[in-house]
Amino acid sequence: MAQVRLHLHEANGPLPAVCMFCGETSTVVIAEKLVWWPRWTYVFFFVHPFLWANVAWCASRSAWVQAPFCSRHQRHWQNRSLSIWSAGTVLVGILSGIAFIAVAKFFELGDEGMAIVIYLGGVSLLAIWIMVIVFIHHMTIRPSVITDTEIVIQGVAESFVQAVQEADRERLETRSARDNAQVTPEGHAAANDPGHLQARMPEKSPTDAIEE
Repeated sequence: MAQVRLHLHEANGPLPAVCMFCGETSTVVIAEKLVWWPRWTYVFFFVHPFLWANVAWCASRSAWVQAPFCSRHQRHWQNRSLSIWSAGTVLVGILSGIAFIAVAKFFELGDEGMAIVIYLGGVSLLAIWIMVIVFIHHMTIRPSVITDTEIVIQGVAESFVQAVQEADRERLETRSARDNAQVTPEGHAAANDPGHLQARMPEKSPTDAIEE
């Protein structure tokens, strides 16, 4: 998958009618608010997940995108969110069951080793869930950078990138042609002024007057 760089006003405006995901002709336009935070914020995740969440929220940037999609991929971002939340719900249920069993075994048998093993199993499931989230995230259309003026979107189709570049070239050519064809009001008025035309005519020399 490719990436495309857009100005913020361009991203929130009409984009080429090409599906961002597959490159086919688009049929719908989905307005989506994309959120991005710097990678250095992940350092705080290893300190505490809630600390990372607060730092990432403070350092995050967002931008609206009017994304063209075909009928097959119009629920692209909705399906991603549904997959993440579904996996999270299943994980919470599994972890709750594991925690209940670990506590029951500890108080019933006093087997601390068994409780530790079950706890580590829960931690392993949490790590697997995080890896699933990362995998789903990298399989979807996502921002890699958002600044005050532009956004870089990753995971888009190569055909969409080419369509954006072609639209930019046509826009520049149209603007250049309009600028070249434009005549200033002062120059147009001066060109039609009879006095101006008379001033541009060469004056007759005395010799030419005698010959006449």
